[in-house]
Amino acid sequence: MAETMKAIVYEGPGEMIVEDVEKPMCGPDDLVIKTKYTSICGGELHTYRCGYGQEPGRILGHEYVGYADEVGENVEGIEVGDRVWGMEVGVCGECWYCQNGDYANCSSILDHVTGNGVPGGYGQYLRIRNAKLGENVHKVPMDIPEVHATLIEPFGVGADEVAGNVQPGDKVVVIGCGMIGNAIIQFAKLAGAGSITAVDVSEPRLEIALQCGADHTINSAKEDVLEAIQKIYGPNRWFYGESGRCDVAFETAGVGDTLKNAIDCVKGGGKVVLVAPSERDVNINLAPVINKQPQFVIPVSGNHIKDVIDAMEKGELVIDPLITDILPYTKAAEAFEMQANPEKGMKTLIQMDAE
Repeated sequence: MAETMKAIVYEGPGEMIVEDVEKPMCGPDDLVIKTKYTSICGGELHTYRCGYGQEPGRILGHEYVGYADEVGENVEGIEVGDRVWGMEVGVCGECWYCQNGDYANCSSILDHVTGNGVPGGYGQYLRIRNAKLGENVHKVPMDIPEVHATLIEPFGVGADEVAGNVQPGDKVVVIGCGMIGNAIIQFAKLAGAGSITAVDVSEPRLEIALQCGADHTINSAKEDVLEAIQKIYGPNRWFYGESGRCDVAFETAGVGDTLKNAIDCVKGGGKVVLVAPSERDVNINLAPVINKQPQFVIPVSGNHIKDVIDAMEKGELVIDPLITDILPYTKAAEAFEMQANPEKGMKTLIQMDAE
């Protein structure tokens, strides 16, 4: 008879249910990880609220830390008890994109990714198939606190967004100061940004942004973002109208008006980095976009996990203010409600081995 475990299962919008499910089995090329902590991704909040991108019955969770519980005989460099994070990524090999070598756009790629079609960190155990150290599995040094290590993946997103997009001396604006926004602020600072302005509607999140390295803050619920940017960096009129002088704008909120804010803030020919998905259609006047000619960037790579681990080990990242609550898996529904309210905290962690 197969062993079972507890898992938080997405059963539809507003429904994260703790259920008994089958524990994954370890094959010769696999790694089974016992999950210690997991945290709630902003994308999973979109799923929780409106069903975005997921199907009922899935075990989500890609922001986690755990310990190697079973190691397949063909897996090298990992031993039982090692602290690890990993993400399985696969493709179908059959769709038009795969047949033409464009694997990143595989029609069913999400069916083959940990925390999407592949059961993730909301289970007490998860499996990484074809586990390869340094590729889809990374060791986490024991001197990094467990709760800090839980945020390796979202910090990795921040590092991905910044890499190649922020140059020394750049004026940077980050719109949306949740976990990813604050990760971007920190890696932009490490990349040598000359000035960073954080924009959000939440005063507590703006206060945390200052702790994470922002030089200026704008509460967009109280101030016009473009006017505030011009006060900080000086007025800037381009041939189509008023503009900011920022070199790079990161749009990490995904709530509609924030994309317009990002376009307004950058200088003509500046760079807009699109980070957050929106739950509804976004209406944008294309005339100023076409005339201003910003470069739109959508960087998703997952190539900087090792950089995050190194930065954590060196103490280069501000992490404690980002973790505001830790709840046992039995209170998963409460955890999602807390995460959904920006005034109540930044990052809610779920402890998968505590009731």
